[in-house]
Amino acid sequence: MTIILAADSDWAIGRDGGLLAHIPEDMKFFRETTANSTVVMGRKTWESIGAKPLPGRVNCVISRSVKQLDGAQVFGSVEEFLSFAEKAEGKVFVIGFTLRMLILGAVTDLEHD
Repeated sequence: MTIILAADSDWAIGRDGGLLAHIPEDMKFFRETTANSTVVMGRKTWESIGAKPLPGRVNCVISRSVKQLDGAQVFGSVEEFLSFAEKAEGKVFVIGFTLRMLILGAVTDLEHD
């Protein structure tokens, strides 16, 4: 599993439920790097991207409060998702801060630009 992020010098990755900045080169890197892969996020990250799936990817959301989302596979726990991820084709990218902290032990790589 791989973490993909853009961070400032203090390792902050977002502000007020959104990105720190909208940098076209970073967005292009994210789109190209995560294309045809699986992305996993928490519910708040899902909501921050407009509550719609990222195209060309398998979208997964880990949430204790939501059971179903249009365009995403929902998992009730990190453990449930990790069982799914073991069988996923291609790379699995962790996006979003809270989920990153929960799943950190399963991450084996970091993608950065």
